[in-house]
Amino acid sequence: MGYTRFISKPFSALDIISRAGSYTKLNQKITTLEQNVTYDTLTGLVNRRGLHELGDKAISGSHRHQFALSILALQIDNTDEVQSKYGKSIVEQIIVSVADNIRKSLRTEDVLAHFGSGQFVALLPMTNAFKSHILALRIQKTINNLAFEMGDDTIRINLAAGLNSTEGYNYQITFLELSLQTEKTLQEYLQE
Repeated sequence: MGYTRFISKPFSALDIISRAGSYTKLNQKITTLEQNVTYDTLTGLVNRRGLHELGDKAISGSHRHQFALSILALQIDNTDEVQSKYGKSIVEQIIVSVADNIRKSLRTEDVLAHFGSGQFVALLPMTNAFKSHILALRIQKTINNLAFEMGDDTIRINLAAGLNSTEGYNYQITFLELSLQTEKTLQEYLQE
């Protein structure tokens, strides 16, 4: 089972209490670190690593049970402009607001991740490409209609989208391949 320390005999109750307290604090730190490895601290959403762990499981289920799985990549495309004009803290507030709005558009079984710099990815189990496209349009409309007031200025943001689905492949695509293709689609959209 492993160990963290030895206590030599003779020992007192204080020794045991002290060691138990240290062990409890160590376990709490390990739990916090594990969460930080798979969760984005700004938004509370899963991060890239967390999404890939969940995505590998979801795509396995998709192949096994023959249901479509879609990925929707979303990017706030003017964060650099907003940050240069208003600062990092304003961009972070916008990202948190966008995350909350996207999350409200998703089902309970969907997973939303934040990859940093205003890039989000939604994992959509049992969702074909057509339904993903409709969802992407609805999310874009919601986010593009947001207005953030900064004194006399109004900040408007644009949300770019790229999507991909397992239904378009005649082989068992991996989650990594599907997500890379989705990222490529998003980048093509941003370059238009």
